[in-house]
Amino acid sequence: MYCGSESVPSQPSDCGEQSVTGIIPSAIANLIIFSPVQWDNWLWGIQVVVFIPIACITTAISVCYSQLSLNTKFGICLGLAIVSTFSYANGILYWAIVFPVLLPSWRNWLAHQRLVLAWWLSFAIACLVYFYNYQKPSQTPSFAYALLHPLEAGNYFLAFLGTPLGFGSALPNVLLASVVGLAILSLTGGICLYFYKHRTVLVYPNRGWLMLGAYSLLSASITTLGRVGFGIEQATSSRYTTFFAVFY
Repeated sequence: MYCGSESVPSQPSDCGEQSVTGIIPSAIANLIIFSPVQWDNWLWGIQVVVFIPIACITTAISVCYSQLSLNTKFGICLGLAIVSTFSYANGILYWAIVFPVLLPSWRNWLAHQRLVLAWWLSFAIACLVYFYNYQKPSQTPSFAYALLHPLEAGNYFLAFLGTPLGFGSALPNVLLASVVGLAILSLTGGICLYFYKHRTVLVYPNRGWLMLGAYSLLSASITTLGRVGFGIEQATSSRYTTFFAVFY
């Protein structure tokens, strides 16, 4: 199937070579995306909802890259936005993640001001409905805790990032996850600098991938603010790995 999606090879052996080069990265990606490290979300029925925001985001990004008309893309993406918003807490990030892929430049914004207005007006209405009569659970930590304990929050953030690959060692899970998280964050910083240096040729065609990465980092930030008060060990919870597995 992969070979069939490529241009017709000039030599019979080209197909096999193209298949191998495509299958290997796809296999590695699938091992991470569908990793059993997410066992909480795979086995606990209600946790299936954790997969809905990223499913909506990836579907919307695919739609944005399709040959459909802009109005059709907008309608589909708007519908997926509602599903994502009312699925899981970080589903609200969808609005900010998909918008730059749907309308990637200020020229698009100026040319389609009605769509821009409709998008953010819909976002405001969705937020009003979502947070209507919201009562913060008394047992959850305050966001202020992260601000008052920045080192602990930073450690939690790094452990959160590294948890998908932070197992299988004699080192404590939190320590290993933090080291992996620091390595991933450093690598990400280097990649971002490279993309910025070559932004005229790299950013636009890769905007979908960049926004997927932004989704993971924003999810990690929100989770850190809301959960670091439970302790750093909580960052290695299996149910959180889904948020960042897609980043790898």
